[in-house]
Amino acid sequence: MTMREADLEFDEDIPDACPPIDAEDTDCVVFRAIPELPISADHFRSWVKAGLPNAKLHDCRHWGLSVWTSIEAVEHARGISDLMRSSYIASAELSIGDGLIKATPTKPQPQHHTLWCDINTDVPAKFTVIIHPEVEEP
Repeated sequence: MTMREADLEFDEDIPDACPPIDAEDTDCVVFRAIPELPISADHFRSWVKAGLPNAKLHDCRHWGLSVWTSIEAVEHARGISDLMRSSYIASAELSIGDGLIKATPTKPQPQHHTLWCDINTDVPAKFTVIIHPEVEEP
């Protein structure tokens, strides 16, 4: 049985049909940018829940988290983004039941994914820092 058939719980305000029907069970390693330590629940709030000014309530992706599923994708993102280079990169091995994930590529980041976490999962506890921010030379 997949978690699609079981009951995952998402934010009560999440739009209908979100996560999308083609999102898959989490049973993979994911990587996420973390701006500072220690890792906390604040680092795992969606754009909507973080109250970002460009968050769109009707855009399902804005209710999820930006993640990558390979170290190569992380290296690519760090190569094109100052924000990614100045962030810690943390990884987690997610299990079925932790949420749903879907590839949501963009032109600059073709290996980008969106992760919608089950609200009962202690997501921060699953993540460990694997890469530190790049230090700019003076």
